[in-house]
Amino acid sequence: MKKRNTAAVILLAVGIALMSSSLAIIYSYHPNRANPIDKAVADYFYLHNNKVVEEIMDVISDLGEPFVYIGILTVLYYIWDKKLAYKGMVGVITSVVINSVAKSSFRLDKPNTNWGYDLVTTSYGLPSGHAQVSTSFWGLLAALFTKKWEDSDKNFSEIENEIVEIKPTFWRVVGSFFKKWGMVILAIIIPLLISFSRIYLGVHWFTDVTTGIGIGIVIFAIYILVEEPIGKFMENQSNWVKMAFVLLMLIVFALPIILLQFNLGQKGIENIFSDMNVIALIVTISISYIWEEKLVNFNTAVDKKWKIFIRILFALALVGLYIAYDAIYDPDIITITKMVVDLIIYTILGPVMILLVPWIIKKLKV
Repeated sequence: MKKRNTAAVILLAVGIALMSSSLAIIYSYHPNRANPIDKAVADYFYLHNNKVVEEIMDVISDLGEPFVYIGILTVLYYIWDKKLAYKGMVGVITSVVINSVAKSSFRLDKPNTNWGYDLVTTSYGLPSGHAQVSTSFWGLLAALFTKKWEDSDKNFSEIENEIVEIKPTFWRVVGSFFKKWGMVILAIIIPLLISFSRIYLGVHWFTDVTTGIGIGIVIFAIYILVEEPIGKFMENQSNWVKMAFVLLMLIVFALPIILLQFNLGQKGIENIFSDMNVIALIVTISISYIWEEKLVNFNTAVDKKWKIFIRILFALALVGLYIAYDAIYDPDIITITKMVVDLIIYTILGPVMILLVPWIIKKLKV
């Protein structure tokens, strides 16, 4: 068994154990989350809250927002490796959908006024979306970067051996270590900080977060196991077969979202539209990516560093438009018109990211 697969199996076991133990704690007590662990942790941070630390935690919590993932993956698509970046997009959006399905299945609330905390009613609490998606996102990113590094290092080592034997130096060893393991270290630290911020800010119970981390670990562990065989299978298929798989993905994602929430009244309708936005995004990204080679054939390689900067600006411009649109409406007022407009915007965002902007970059020769 490959080292990557061995690591994935270990991570899978850890994720399942963490998720299972968290759920066991939750359901060993009354569903109102009155278990001693959640209450003790929440009470501690409520009584020892510090305004300065709270501001810091608020900033850290924002690292788990969707625009951060959109920005990072779009930048990587334009300047690094479009194939691996696309796989990252599929992985992280899959995690978002799984989180929504899990929340709609458990239907357990976030901390509320029963314990004296600020009332949170925007969504269900179990599992924490910030904890789960950040864990799966940074885990996927670490897996992708490690794979890229291993492939490039293998090729470079072969060239080195053919030319001259280069003696390792201290800085060469340090640079090689951080090139290989730097993203892995970030993949551990950042999700833990984001997860901790959700507990500190009182918007999630401790077991919401640990369950989310467990599910996130399971998602990227499964990704490591299936990415290579599925990737090789899909590469040998025609574009129309790939389109059929995208349609299947749409059905698999949409059905549980609709069935679990259609009977929840206005809140259910709002949640369905919100989740369909994400599904529409991954479907249109996938369709655009399937035809990208024939329509655009975008090349991530650049010959000058200033071109990298220009491409990053294009990616940040997309994120800026997303943030600007999100800021122009009152989040407390959700109308059917607003929900439809959201769905349309998320639908066209895919081809804009994958086809239009790369086409512009190519035409400008940057």
